[in-house]
Amino acid sequence: MAPIILDPNSDTTVYLIEMDDQERANRIEFRVLAAALGRNSYWNNLLDSTNNANSSVDFRPGDDLDEHAEDTVISATSFEIVLRALHLDYHTNLHISECEADGGESRPATSTLKEKEQEEYEVDNCKSPAELDGATSKSPTLGGATNRKPPAQLESYFPKELFEVSISDVWGVLLLSNFKTCGVEYKAKLDVDRKLLQPWFYKWRETSFPTFRAQHQFESILFPTFAFNDAKGWFHVTEWLCKHTGRGQIEEWSPFRNKAAMDSYRRLHLPKEVIARIRVCRSQLYVRMEEALWHLIRGIWFSDEATCACRVVAAYNYRKALQSAHALERKPVKGRRGEDDTLLHYSDRLDQTKTIEQLISCLDKVAYEEPLNPCIACAGVAVKNRLSEAKTVATEFKGLCLDCMEASLDVDTSPGLKPREQFDSYRNKIAPDPDRGRDWCSHCRVPHGHTTWYFSWVNPIARQTIFPPPRPIRKKGGQRRDLFVLDGLRRSDW
Repeated sequence: MAPIILDPNSDTTVYLIEMDDQERANRIEFRVLAAALGRNSYWNNLLDSTNNANSSVDFRPGDDLDEHAEDTVISATSFEIVLRALHLDYHTNLHISECEADGGESRPATSTLKEKEQEEYEVDNCKSPAELDGATSKSPTLGGATNRKPPAQLESYFPKELFEVSISDVWGVLLLSNFKTCGVEYKAKLDVDRKLLQPWFYKWRETSFPTFRAQHQFESILFPTFAFNDAKGWFHVTEWLCKHTGRGQIEEWSPFRNKAAMDSYRRLHLPKEVIARIRVCRSQLYVRMEEALWHLIRGIWFSDEATCACRVVAAYNYRKALQSAHALERKPVKGRRGEDDTLLHYSDRLDQTKTIEQLISCLDKVAYEEPLNPCIACAGVAVKNRLSEAKTVATEFKGLCLDCMEASLDVDTSPGLKPREQFDSYRNKIAPDPDRGRDWCSHCRVPHGHTTWYFSWVNPIARQTIFPPPRPIRKKGGQRRDLFVLDGLRRSDW
Protein backbone atom coordinates (compact mmCIF):
# COMPACT_ATOMS: atom_id res chain seq x y z
CA MET A 1 0.00 0.00 0.00
CA ALA A 2 1.32 3.43 -0.94
CA PRO A 3 2.11 5.79 1.95
CA ILE A 4 -0.49 8.37 2.92
CA ILE A 5 1.14 11.81 2.69
CA LEU A 6 -0.43 14.32 5.07
CA ASP A 7 1.88 17.27 4.39
CA PRO A 8 3.99 18.24 1.35
CA ASN A 9 6.90 18.95 3.71
CA SER A 10 6.48 15.78 5.74
CA ASP A 11 9.68 14.58 7.39
CA THR A 12 8.55 11.70 9.62
CA THR A 13 6.97 8.33 9.00
CA VAL A 14 4.35 6.87 11.32
CA TYR A 15 3.23 3.26 10.93
CA LEU A 16 -0.11 1.97 12.11
CA ILE A 17 -0.44 -1.76 12.64
CA GLU A 18 -4.09 -2.61 11.94
CA MET A 19 -5.74 -6.02 12.18
CA ASP A 20 -8.12 -6.93 9.36
CA ASP A 21 -11.15 -9.26 9.48
CA GLN A 22 -8.91 -12.30 8.96
CA GLU A 23 -6.71 -11.19 11.91
CA ARG A 24 -3.85 -10.35 9.59
CA ALA A 25 -1.66 -7.39 10.51
CA ASN A 26 -1.56 -4.61 7.94
CA ARG A 27 1.21 -2.04 8.16
CA ILE A 28 -0.10 1.37 7.04
CA GLU A 29 2.40 4.17 6.44
CA PHE A 30 1.67 7.85 7.12
CA ARG A 31 4.07 10.61 6.08
CA VAL A 32 3.65 13.44 8.57
CA LEU A 33 5.25 16.72 9.61
CA ALA A 34 7.02 16.31 12.95
CA ALA A 35 6.38 19.94 13.90
CA ALA A 36 2.63 19.41 13.53
CA LEU A 37 2.68 16.39 15.84
CA GLY A 38 5.12 18.05 18.23
CA ARG A 39 2.41 20.39 19.48
CA ASN A 40 0.66 17.36 20.98
CA SER A 41 2.01 16.07 24.31
CA TYR A 42 1.72 12.39 23.38
CA TRP A 43 3.49 12.72 20.05
CA ASN A 44 6.03 15.17 21.44
CA ASN A 45 7.19 12.64 24.05
CA LEU A 46 7.20 9.85 21.49
CA LEU A 47 9.20 11.84 18.95
CA ASP A 48 11.66 13.05 21.58
CA SER A 49 12.40 9.46 22.50
CA THR A 50 13.70 8.83 18.99
CA ASN A 51 16.19 11.75 19.20
CA ASN A 52 15.94 12.07 15.45
CA ALA A 53 13.48 14.13 13.41
CA ASN A 54 13.97 11.96 10.31
CA SER A 55 12.82 8.76 11.94
CA SER A 56 10.12 6.12 11.84
CA VAL A 57 7.69 5.57 14.70
CA ASP A 58 5.49 2.51 15.07
CA PHE A 59 2.10 3.20 16.65
CA ARG A 60 0.21 0.16 17.82
CA PRO A 61 -3.08 0.67 19.69
CA GLY A 62 -2.12 -1.78 22.43
CA ASP A 63 -0.73 -0.83 25.83
CA ASP A 64 2.80 -1.86 24.85
CA LEU A 65 4.39 -0.20 21.82
CA ASP A 66 6.66 -3.23 21.34
CA GLU A 67 3.78 -5.64 20.73
CA HIS A 68 1.02 -5.90 18.16
CA ALA A 69 -2.56 -5.56 19.37
CA GLU A 70 -4.60 -8.51 18.10
CA ASP A 71 -7.89 -6.71 18.64
CA THR A 72 -8.43 -2.97 18.33
CA VAL A 73 -11.23 -0.49 17.82
CA ILE A 74 -9.00 2.13 16.23
CA SER A 75 -9.21 1.94 12.46
CA ALA A 76 -6.65 3.43 10.11
CA THR A 77 -9.31 5.86 8.90
CA SER A 78 -9.95 7.18 12.41
CA PHE A 79 -6.23 7.49 13.00
CA GLU A 80 -5.78 9.41 9.74
CA ILE A 81 -8.56 11.87 10.65
CA VAL A 82 -6.84 12.69 13.95
CA LEU A 83 -3.46 13.19 12.24
CA ARG A 84 -4.99 15.48 9.63
CA ALA A 85 -6.71 17.52 12.35
CA LEU A 86 -3.34 18.03 14.06
CA HIS A 87 -1.82 19.24 10.79
CA LEU A 88 -4.73 21.59 10.16
CA ASP A 89 -4.39 23.10 13.64
CA TYR A 90 -0.63 23.49 13.22
CA HIS A 91 -0.87 25.39 9.94
CA THR A 92 -3.75 27.52 11.22
CA ASN A 93 -1.77 28.64 14.26
CA LEU A 94 1.34 29.12 12.14
CA HIS A 95 -0.58 31.48 9.88
CA ILE A 96 -1.81 33.48 12.87
CA SER A 97 1.71 33.75 14.29
CA GLU A 98 3.09 35.00 10.98
CA CYS A 99 0.39 37.67 10.73
CA GLU A 100 0.98 38.83 14.30
CA ALA A 101 4.74 38.96 13.72
CA ASP A 102 4.19 41.16 10.65
CA GLY A 103 1.85 43.45 12.56
CA GLY A 104 -0.91 42.66 10.11
CA GLU A 105 0.81 44.53 7.24
CA SER A 106 1.61 41.44 5.20
CA ARG A 107 -1.81 39.95 5.75
CA PRO A 108 -3.31 38.72 2.47
CA ALA A 109 -5.90 40.94 0.84
CA THR A 110 -8.51 38.20 1.09
CA SER A 111 -8.06 37.71 4.83
CA THR A 112 -10.97 39.98 5.78
CA LEU A 113 -13.34 38.04 3.58
CA LYS A 114 -12.04 34.75 4.92
CA GLU A 115 -12.50 35.89 8.51
CA LYS A 116 -16.13 36.69 7.70
CA GLU A 117 -16.58 33.29 6.11
CA GLN A 118 -15.03 31.62 9.15
CA GLU A 119 -17.31 33.56 11.50
CA GLU A 120 -20.37 32.40 9.56
CA TYR A 121 -19.06 28.83 9.56
CA GLU A 122 -18.53 28.84 13.33
CA VAL A 123 -21.97 30.31 14.04
CA ASP A 124 -23.64 27.87 11.67
CA ASN A 125 -21.91 25.00 13.42
CA CYS A 126 -22.84 26.15 16.90
CA LYS A 127 -20.00 27.60 18.92
CA SER A 128 -20.47 27.43 22.66
CA PRO A 129 -21.84 30.52 24.46
CA ALA A 130 -18.43 31.19 26.02
CA GLU A 131 -16.76 31.05 22.61
CA LEU A 132 -19.42 33.32 21.13
CA ASP A 133 -18.88 35.89 23.90
CA GLY A 134 -15.12 35.81 23.36
CA ALA A 135 -15.23 35.83 19.58
CA THR A 136 -15.57 39.61 19.24
CA SER A 137 -12.06 41.05 19.37
CA LYS A 138 -9.94 43.64 17.67
CA SER A 139 -8.72 43.05 14.15
CA PRO A 140 -4.96 42.45 13.69
CA THR A 141 -4.98 45.21 11.08
CA LEU A 142 -5.78 47.65 13.89
CA GLY A 143 -2.88 46.48 15.99
CA GLY A 144 -4.96 44.39 18.43
CA ALA A 145 -5.00 40.68 19.15
CA THR A 146 -7.58 38.36 17.71
CA ASN A 147 -9.24 35.30 19.19
CA ARG A 148 -10.71 34.11 15.92
CA LYS A 149 -8.68 31.81 13.72
CA PRO A 150 -8.51 32.11 9.94
CA PRO A 151 -11.02 29.97 8.07
CA ALA A 152 -10.51 26.25 8.33
CA GLN A 153 -9.81 25.01 4.81
CA LEU A 154 -11.17 21.58 5.56
CA GLU A 155 -11.22 20.36 1.99
CA SER A 156 -7.48 21.09 1.70
CA TYR A 157 -6.64 18.78 4.59
CA PHE A 158 -9.46 16.24 4.49
CA PRO A 159 -10.33 14.32 1.32
CA LYS A 160 -14.02 14.09 0.51
CA GLU A 161 -14.22 10.43 1.51
CA LEU A 162 -13.30 11.33 5.11
CA PHE A 163 -16.58 13.25 5.37
CA GLU A 164 -18.44 10.07 4.40
CA VAL A 165 -16.85 7.58 6.80
CA SER A 166 -18.89 5.04 8.75
CA ILE A 167 -20.25 5.57 12.26
CA SER A 168 -17.66 3.06 13.50
CA ASP A 169 -14.87 5.34 12.29
CA VAL A 170 -16.50 8.29 14.08
CA TRP A 171 -16.44 6.29 17.30
CA GLY A 172 -12.79 5.49 16.62
CA VAL A 173 -12.02 9.22 16.39
CA LEU A 174 -13.92 9.75 19.62
CA LEU A 175 -11.78 7.16 21.41
CA LEU A 176 -8.66 9.09 20.36
CA SER A 177 -9.81 12.53 21.59
CA ASN A 178 -10.36 14.28 24.92
CA PHE A 179 -13.77 15.69 25.77
CA LYS A 180 -15.92 16.91 28.65
CA THR A 181 -19.69 17.45 28.33
CA CYS A 182 -22.29 17.65 31.11
CA GLY A 183 -19.95 16.09 33.65
CA VAL A 184 -18.78 13.26 31.37
CA GLU A 185 -15.01 13.52 30.96
CA TYR A 186 -12.67 11.32 28.95
CA LYS A 187 -8.93 11.61 28.35
CA ALA A 188 -7.58 9.61 25.45
CA LYS A 189 -4.11 8.20 25.02
CA LEU A 190 -3.31 10.55 22.12
CA ASP A 191 -4.34 13.60 24.22
CA VAL A 192 -6.03 15.39 21.29
CA ASP A 193 -8.58 18.04 22.23
CA ARG A 194 -11.99 17.61 20.63
CA LYS A 195 -11.92 21.25 19.44
CA LEU A 196 -9.38 20.22 16.80
CA LEU A 197 -11.79 17.61 15.47
CA GLN A 198 -15.05 19.57 15.70
CA PRO A 199 -14.76 21.21 12.22
CA TRP A 200 -14.37 17.77 10.65
CA PHE A 201 -17.23 16.33 12.71
CA TYR A 202 -19.59 19.20 11.78
CA LYS A 203 -18.88 18.61 8.11
CA TRP A 204 -19.34 14.85 8.53
CA ARG A 205 -22.68 15.49 10.22
CA GLU A 206 -23.87 17.70 7.36
CA THR A 207 -22.92 14.99 4.88
CA SER A 208 -24.09 11.88 6.73
CA PHE A 209 -27.19 12.82 8.71
CA PRO A 210 -29.44 13.21 5.63
CA THR A 211 -28.68 9.57 4.75
CA PHE A 212 -29.84 8.18 8.12
CA ARG A 213 -33.19 6.40 8.13
CA ALA A 214 -33.09 3.69 10.84
CA GLN A 215 -33.46 4.08 14.59
CA HIS A 216 -30.18 2.30 15.37
CA GLN A 217 -28.28 4.82 13.22
CA PHE A 218 -29.55 7.74 15.29
CA GLU A 219 -29.01 5.82 18.53
CA SER A 220 -25.42 5.09 17.53
CA ILE A 221 -24.70 8.77 16.90
CA LEU A 222 -26.25 9.96 20.19
CA PHE A 223 -23.03 9.79 22.17
CA PRO A 224 -20.70 11.24 19.49
CA THR A 225 -22.86 14.36 19.07
CA PHE A 226 -22.96 14.67 22.86
CA ALA A 227 -19.20 14.18 23.30
CA PHE A 228 -18.24 16.57 20.47
CA ASN A 229 -20.61 19.17 22.02
CA ASP A 230 -22.45 19.49 18.71
CA ALA A 231 -25.56 21.44 19.70
CA LYS A 232 -27.17 21.33 16.26
CA GLY A 233 -26.50 17.62 15.79
CA TRP A 234 -27.78 16.83 19.30
CA PHE A 235 -30.97 18.76 18.56
CA HIS A 236 -31.54 16.79 15.38
CA VAL A 237 -30.82 13.35 16.85
CA THR A 238 -32.93 13.77 20.00
CA GLU A 239 -35.82 15.26 18.04
CA TRP A 240 -35.79 12.39 15.55
CA LEU A 241 -35.73 9.73 18.28
CA CYS A 242 -38.62 11.34 20.16
CA LYS A 243 -40.80 11.93 17.11
CA HIS A 244 -40.00 9.00 14.82
CA THR A 245 -40.02 6.07 17.26
CA GLY A 246 -43.10 4.49 18.82
CA ARG A 247 -43.24 1.81 21.46
CA GLY A 248 -39.92 0.36 22.51
CA GLN A 249 -36.89 1.56 24.38
CA ILE A 250 -34.60 4.35 23.21
CA GLU A 251 -31.06 3.20 23.92
CA GLU A 252 -27.48 4.10 23.23
CA TRP A 253 -26.14 1.93 20.46
CA SER A 254 -22.46 1.25 19.88
CA PRO A 255 -21.29 0.00 16.48
CA PHE A 256 -18.52 -2.01 18.17
CA ARG A 257 -19.00 -5.71 18.75
CA ASN A 258 -15.61 -7.23 19.58
CA LYS A 259 -14.16 -7.61 23.09
CA ALA A 260 -11.56 -4.85 22.88
CA ALA A 261 -14.18 -2.47 21.57
CA MET A 262 -16.56 -3.22 24.43
CA ASP A 263 -13.77 -2.70 26.96
CA SER A 264 -13.25 0.79 25.57
CA TYR A 265 -16.96 1.53 25.26
CA ARG A 266 -17.65 0.81 28.93
CA ARG A 267 -16.24 4.24 29.76
CA LEU A 268 -18.24 6.02 27.07
CA HIS A 269 -21.86 6.38 28.10
CA LEU A 270 -24.42 9.12 28.37
CA PRO A 271 -25.27 10.01 31.97
CA LYS A 272 -28.32 8.06 33.10
CA GLU A 273 -30.19 11.35 33.62
CA VAL A 274 -29.64 12.29 29.97
CA ILE A 275 -30.81 9.05 28.36
CA ALA A 276 -33.73 8.92 30.82
CA ARG A 277 -34.71 12.46 29.85
CA ILE A 278 -34.93 11.47 26.18
CA ARG A 279 -37.22 8.56 27.04
CA VAL A 280 -39.39 10.67 29.35
CA CYS A 281 -39.64 13.37 26.72
CA ARG A 282 -41.07 11.00 24.12
CA SER A 283 -43.54 9.58 26.64
CA GLN A 284 -44.67 13.02 27.76
CA LEU A 285 -45.29 14.16 24.19
CA TYR A 286 -47.94 11.43 23.92
CA VAL A 287 -49.45 12.34 27.30
CA ARG A 288 -49.63 16.07 26.57
CA MET A 289 -51.14 15.52 23.15
CA GLU A 290 -53.85 13.36 24.74
CA GLU A 291 -54.58 16.03 27.35
CA ALA A 292 -54.94 18.68 24.66
CA LEU A 293 -57.27 16.47 22.60
CA TRP A 294 -59.60 15.44 25.42
CA HIS A 295 -59.73 18.84 27.10
CA LEU A 296 -62.43 19.80 24.62
CA ILE A 297 -64.75 17.09 26.00
CA ARG A 298 -63.71 16.95 29.64
CA GLY A 299 -62.91 20.60 30.17
CA ILE A 300 -65.52 22.39 28.03
CA TRP A 301 -68.43 20.28 26.75
CA PHE A 302 -68.91 18.28 29.95
CA SER A 303 -67.73 20.80 32.53
CA ASP A 304 -69.98 21.95 35.36
CA GLU A 305 -70.69 25.23 33.56
CA ALA A 306 -71.67 23.70 30.19
CA THR A 307 -75.40 23.88 29.41
CA CYS A 308 -75.74 23.55 25.62
CA ALA A 309 -77.92 20.77 24.21
CA CYS A 310 -75.63 20.03 21.28
CA ARG A 311 -72.62 18.94 23.33
CA VAL A 312 -73.57 15.23 23.44
CA VAL A 313 -73.78 14.99 19.65
CA ALA A 314 -70.61 17.10 19.34
CA ALA A 315 -68.67 14.80 21.68
CA TYR A 316 -69.87 11.71 19.81
CA ASN A 317 -68.93 13.17 16.42
CA TYR A 318 -65.55 14.35 17.73
CA ARG A 319 -64.65 10.94 19.10
CA LYS A 320 -65.88 9.26 15.91
CA ALA A 321 -63.71 11.60 13.85
CA LEU A 322 -60.61 10.69 15.90
CA GLN A 323 -61.39 7.00 15.43
CA SER A 324 -61.88 7.37 11.68
CA ALA A 325 -58.52 9.15 11.43
CA HIS A 326 -56.89 6.15 13.22
CA ALA A 327 -55.46 8.37 15.95
CA LEU A 328 -56.80 6.31 18.87
CA GLU A 329 -55.58 2.99 20.18
CA ARG A 330 -57.67 -0.11 19.50
CA LYS A 331 -57.77 -2.91 22.07
CA PRO A 332 -59.29 -6.41 21.86
CA VAL A 333 -62.62 -6.89 23.60
CA LYS A 334 -62.09 -8.68 26.92
CA GLY A 335 -62.33 -12.44 26.51
CA ARG A 336 -62.31 -12.27 22.70
CA ARG A 337 -59.50 -12.12 20.17
CA GLY A 338 -59.49 -11.19 16.52
CA GLU A 339 -58.47 -8.69 13.90
CA ASP A 340 -62.00 -7.78 12.85
CA ASP A 341 -63.26 -4.36 13.96
CA THR A 342 -66.21 -5.94 15.75
CA LEU A 343 -63.82 -7.63 18.19
CA LEU A 344 -61.89 -4.45 18.97
CA HIS A 345 -62.81 -1.26 20.75
CA TYR A 346 -61.20 2.17 20.81
CA SER A 347 -59.67 3.46 24.03
CA ASP A 348 -59.10 7.08 25.05
CA ARG A 349 -55.35 6.69 24.53
CA LEU A 350 -53.48 7.76 21.45
CA ASP A 351 -52.18 4.89 19.37
CA GLN A 352 -48.61 4.55 20.66
CA THR A 353 -47.75 2.04 17.97
CA LYS A 354 -47.64 5.15 15.79
CA THR A 355 -44.88 7.72 16.08
CA ILE A 356 -45.52 11.35 16.99
CA GLU A 357 -45.06 12.35 13.35
CA GLN A 358 -47.59 9.73 12.24
CA LEU A 359 -50.09 10.94 14.85
CA ILE A 360 -49.74 14.51 13.59
CA SER A 361 -50.63 13.22 10.12
CA CYS A 362 -53.66 11.43 11.60
CA LEU A 363 -54.86 14.62 13.29
CA ASP A 364 -54.62 16.42 9.96
CA LYS A 365 -57.16 13.92 8.60
CA VAL A 366 -59.75 14.42 11.36
CA ALA A 367 -63.09 15.33 9.73
CA TYR A 368 -65.41 16.66 12.45
CA GLU A 369 -69.11 16.96 11.66
CA GLU A 370 -70.88 19.78 13.48
CA PRO A 371 -74.22 19.16 15.23
CA LEU A 372 -77.27 20.87 13.80
CA ASN A 373 -77.27 24.55 14.80
CA PRO A 374 -74.18 24.25 17.03
CA CYS A 375 -73.19 26.73 19.70
CA ILE A 376 -69.82 28.49 19.59
CA ALA A 377 -68.13 25.85 21.78
CA CYS A 378 -69.37 22.99 19.59
CA ALA A 379 -68.61 24.61 16.24
CA GLY A 380 -66.01 23.25 13.88
CA VAL A 381 -63.70 26.21 14.51
CA ALA A 382 -63.39 25.29 18.20
CA VAL A 383 -62.50 21.71 17.32
CA LYS A 384 -59.96 22.85 14.75
CA ASN A 385 -58.28 25.08 17.32
CA ARG A 386 -58.08 22.22 19.81
CA LEU A 387 -56.51 19.91 17.24
CA SER A 388 -54.04 22.64 16.38
CA GLU A 389 -53.07 22.96 20.05
CA ALA A 390 -52.47 19.22 20.29
CA LYS A 391 -50.19 19.32 17.25
CA THR A 392 -48.36 22.33 18.68
CA VAL A 393 -47.27 20.19 21.64
CA ALA A 394 -45.23 18.05 19.26
CA THR A 395 -44.17 20.59 16.64
CA GLU A 396 -42.80 23.05 19.21
CA PHE A 397 -40.39 20.43 20.54
CA LYS A 398 -37.18 20.58 18.50
CA GLY A 399 -34.95 18.30 20.55
CA LEU A 400 -32.92 18.74 23.71
CA CYS A 401 -30.53 21.67 24.19
CA LEU A 402 -26.95 20.96 25.27
CA ASP A 403 -26.56 24.50 26.61
CA CYS A 404 -29.66 24.21 28.81
CA MET A 405 -28.45 20.79 29.95
CA GLU A 406 -25.10 22.26 30.98
CA ALA A 407 -26.91 25.12 32.73
CA SER A 408 -29.03 22.68 34.74
CA LEU A 409 -25.79 21.18 36.11
CA ASP A 410 -24.26 24.57 36.95
CA VAL A 411 -24.99 24.89 40.67
CA ASP A 412 -24.01 27.91 42.77
CA THR A 413 -23.10 26.51 46.19
CA SER A 414 -22.73 29.90 47.89
CA PRO A 415 -24.27 29.86 51.38
CA GLY A 416 -27.59 31.53 52.02
CA LEU A 417 -29.07 31.02 48.54
CA LYS A 418 -32.56 29.72 47.97
CA PRO A 419 -32.82 26.51 45.90
CA ARG A 420 -33.90 28.29 42.71
CA GLU A 421 -31.16 30.92 43.15
CA GLN A 422 -28.56 28.14 43.02
CA PHE A 423 -29.58 27.44 39.42
CA ASP A 424 -29.38 30.94 37.98
CA SER A 425 -27.70 29.68 34.79
CA TYR A 426 -30.75 27.54 33.98
CA ARG A 427 -33.29 30.11 35.16
CA ASN A 428 -31.58 32.91 33.20
CA LYS A 429 -32.22 31.05 29.96
CA ILE A 430 -35.60 32.80 30.19
CA ALA A 431 -35.40 36.37 28.90
CA PRO A 432 -37.89 38.94 27.60
CA ASP A 433 -38.45 38.86 23.85
CA PRO A 434 -40.11 41.81 22.05
CA ASP A 435 -41.74 39.56 19.44
CA ARG A 436 -42.77 36.45 21.39
CA GLY A 437 -43.02 37.94 24.88
CA ARG A 438 -40.54 35.43 26.28
CA ASP A 439 -37.31 33.89 25.05
CA TRP A 440 -36.51 30.44 26.40
CA CYS A 441 -33.04 30.15 24.85
CA SER A 442 -31.03 33.13 26.04
CA HIS A 443 -27.34 32.52 25.12
CA CYS A 444 -28.13 29.12 23.59
CA ARG A 445 -26.46 28.19 20.31
CA VAL A 446 -29.70 26.93 18.76
CA PRO A 447 -32.98 28.85 19.28
CA HIS A 448 -35.81 26.86 20.84
CA GLY A 449 -39.06 27.16 22.79
CA HIS A 450 -40.40 26.37 26.23
CA THR A 451 -40.79 22.62 25.66
CA THR A 452 -37.10 22.14 24.88
CA TRP A 453 -36.07 24.27 27.87
CA TYR A 454 -38.42 22.29 30.11
CA PHE A 455 -37.09 18.87 29.12
CA SER A 456 -33.40 19.83 29.08
CA TRP A 457 -33.17 19.62 32.87
CA VAL A 458 -30.74 16.73 33.54
CA ASN A 459 -29.66 17.46 37.11
CA PRO A 460 -30.08 14.43 39.44
CA ILE A 461 -32.10 16.71 41.73
CA ALA A 462 -35.75 16.53 40.69
CA ARG A 463 -36.68 19.60 38.69
CA GLN A 464 -39.99 20.02 40.52
CA THR A 465 -38.21 20.51 43.84
CA ILE A 466 -36.27 23.48 42.47
CA PHE A 467 -38.84 24.94 40.08
CA PRO A 468 -42.32 23.93 41.29
CA PRO A 469 -44.88 24.05 38.45
CA PRO A 470 -46.95 27.26 38.44
CA ARG A 471 -50.53 27.10 39.61
CA PRO A 472 -52.78 26.24 36.64
CA ILE A 473 -55.23 28.86 35.48
CA ARG A 474 -58.94 28.09 35.87
CA LYS A 475 -60.83 29.41 32.89
CA LYS A 476 -64.51 30.18 32.93
CA GLY A 477 -66.44 27.23 31.54
CA GLY A 478 -63.49 24.87 31.76
CA GLN A 479 -61.29 22.80 34.04
CA ARG A 480 -57.79 23.70 35.08
CA ARG A 481 -55.42 23.80 32.13
CA ASP A 482 -51.89 22.49 32.00
CA LEU A 483 -49.37 25.12 30.96
CA PHE A 484 -46.93 22.72 29.35
CA VAL A 485 -46.71 24.49 25.98
CA LEU A 486 -47.83 27.98 26.96
CA ASP A 487 -45.26 30.76 27.12
CA GLY A 488 -47.38 33.01 29.31
CA LEU A 489 -45.76 32.03 32.60
CA ARG A 490 -44.93 34.80 35.02
CA ARG A 491 -41.25 35.11 35.85
CA SER A 492 -42.13 35.17 39.55
CA ASP A 493 -43.58 31.67 39.22
CA TRP A 494 -40.13 30.32 38.46
